[in-house]
Amino acid sequence: MMMLKFFLVTSVLFIVLLSINIFFKKRNSNLHIIIPLTGAFLGIILIGLSIFMKVDLFGMDIYAFALFASSAATFIVSAIADNMSSLKKPYLSKK
Repeated sequence: MMMLKFFLVTSVLFIVLLSINIFFKKRNSNLHIIIPLTGAFLGIILIGLSIFMKVDLFGMDIYAFALFASSAATFIVSAIADNMSSLKKPYLSKK
């Protein structure tokens, strides 16, 4: 049951973060880089609180790790998409 909750929360956060990331990328804003990094940093802080401070508020460690994983995945997907688009431009201009 816990793994199902983890995957569900991670999937929803990934879709939300990726949508926000695409929105700011189309507007040529640097927030498309800052938002996933902020989410990952917040996830690390919450994981640290739940492990070292022994704070367990409604399964906070599951949500913290889901936030970290989805933020990292969003950052990786957006970096790959940026890299692919920058690699495709010189190739298309040669033809």
